[in-house]
Amino acid sequence: MQKSLTTTARQAVHYFSHYAALAESGCEVIIARRGRASLRHLLAEPTSSRQDKSAAIARALAIRSPKPFQSTEAFPRKRLRR
Repeated sequence: MQKSLTTTARQAVHYFSHYAALAESGCEVIIARRGRASLRHLLAEPTSSRQDKSAAIARALAIRSPKPFQSTEAFPRKRLRR
């Protein structure tokens, strides 16, 4: 059962946990600014699986530099004497 509820931006900020719980239960929360609907708060669908995560990790590791970071001390800093 998809139920819809409209609230103001101020109420959404002050009672965020309440409206988040409503969205988790399947209710569509519409947040209005100055009387006009500006955004909808819905339950997010899980989109990634274990295979997607492992593929993303493999892509990130492929892009990563094979050498660790090395300091570029071609121009050493002069120490200030005190």
